[in-house]
Amino acid sequence: MEFLYIIAAYLVGAIPSGKLIVHKVKNADITQLGSGNIGATNVARIAGLRYGIITFAFDMFKGFIFIVLCSSIFKKPNIDICFFTGIAVVLGNQFSIFMRFKGGKGVATSFGVFTGLSGALMIIPLSVFLIAAVISKISSLASILAALSTPLVFFFFYGWNSVTLLAVIIVCLIILRHRDNILRLINGMEHKIHFKKD
Repeated sequence: MEFLYIIAAYLVGAIPSGKLIVHKVKNADITQLGSGNIGATNVARIAGLRYGIITFAFDMFKGFIFIVLCSSIFKKPNIDICFFTGIAVVLGNQFSIFMRFKGGKGVATSFGVFTGLSGALMIIPLSVFLIAAVISKISSLASILAALSTPLVFFFFYGWNSVTLLAVIIVCLIILRHRDNILRLINGMEHKIHFKKD
């Protein structure tokens, strides 16, 4: 049962929300437009802010629901189930079986996982993202800084435990998926936030 739950988390995480939304509203392949990423920022850039928000909501919900359901499906929730479920749903988003193991950056899905684990504490990383986005106008930089702040927040409130370790692993996956963005940031060539008008 536990193994099937983790596999289900990966498969649902692998649903390419942004790609499907842009195909529906624009009849276009988002992987060939803008940055080529299927995440909320590129969806907003190509299809408009409204659809970017919808993409973020879908991707976040995928991470959130599987973590929350751990406590109701499994009467005595084993932290290992939540641990591997969190990793699986993020990996699904980043390396989708439906996209030949390509995918998004995992930011929104990770936010859903972390919100399911810690609730209101995610206001802190969210604030980091918003402040960094307003100041720099660079979504990738804001995402990286928000991601890096998450394990620090967990460590401050929870100490070093399995939840903090999960945050460290997922943040490492996010940083790995942002490696091209990091190179562009270093070279001063990263894209600024620019959303298409709805």
